[in-house]
Amino acid sequence: MSELDMWAAISFLILTSYWWLLRRWNRLVTNFEGGYPQALRAIGQNLESQRAECFEMVVHGTDYVVRGKARGGLQMKTVSSLIDRIHLKSTHLLGRNGSSAKSKPYSEVPNRTTFQLRITPKELFHLDREGRAKRGKTDRAQNVDTISELLRGAGEYVENTGGRLRAISWNDDVLTITYDTAQGREKKESFRLSSSPQ
Repeated sequence: MSELDMWAAISFLILTSYWWLLRRWNRLVTNFEGGYPQALRAIGQNLESQRAECFEMVVHGTDYVVRGKARGGLQMKTVSSLIDRIHLKSTHLLGRNGSSAKSKPYSEVPNRTTFQLRITPKELFHLDREGRAKRGKTDRAQNVDTISELLRGAGEYVENTGGRLRAISWNDDVLTITYDTAQGREKKESFRLSSSPQ
């Protein structure tokens, strides 16, 4: 065995050991046997219930810190008097005065609220358990166009590279994943989605 072959074998053992330790660390960080995919799916289900429009998630030790904006309900038009309200309602329901019965008595400007979450391993465990219970109750096929499935896929991607997750952001149908590679280098990748998750 030449000296070059010996160094190649040692380098291979070091990288393999580093990769194995990194995968074990990922399991410890998420406190799940399922690793990042399971943890990120649970967080995604929480974001769906918050009606998140965009978000940025950063890993701080064993916690996940998520900041974002969520959709609210539809904003009602301001009507100055009771007579105007009655007229608006009759016009809407009956289609009087040449207006369409399909016209809406509200403006479709969504209220937006900002939110910030700090999800500890204990909270993550509870979110995962709640998500499993909800998934167990539905008979319908899995919807892959959801934030939870998007994040689960991102978790699988990071695990398949042997990396350690740093951050994930989603804005304007672009998912950006920041992670440390198995070699310890920071890498940022962005993916444009064909359809926006619900």
